Amino acid sequence: MTTTTPLGAPAPTGEPPLAPAPRRRAGRRGPGPLFVLPFAVPFVLFLLWPVLQGLWMSFTDSSLALRATSFVGLDNYAEAFGDPDVWSSLGNTVFFTAASSVPLVLIALAMALLVHSGLAGQWV
Repeated sequence: MTTTTPLGAPAPTGEPPLAPAPRRRAGRRGPGPLFVLPFAVPFVLFLLWPVLQGLWMSFTDSSLALRATSFVGLDNYAEAFGDPDVWSSLGNTVFFTAASSVPLVLIALAMALLVHSGLAGQWV
């Protein structure tokens, strides 16, 4: 507990002051980035690059068969959201997600409670 003097400065408590943290030299990074590389390279190659490429393709009239593309902006999204089949598939996706996620979470919770209760043979 630190008390203050009438001027607002901390009163001495008999404890030595904390030493400042050691400073790192500018430009020295250490081995940290090398430890991140085994994760970062596949992440960029197999997740980030395809997502960015797909996002770019959604704003063009690109085709997997044709090389020539042109920028169309939000026209693809306007066409997609104007189609009733898109709304039907989005509704089906929401229904499937709710119908499968809620029971899975409840079953997992019930199993965790059974294990925590200390029944015989809980190691199984």
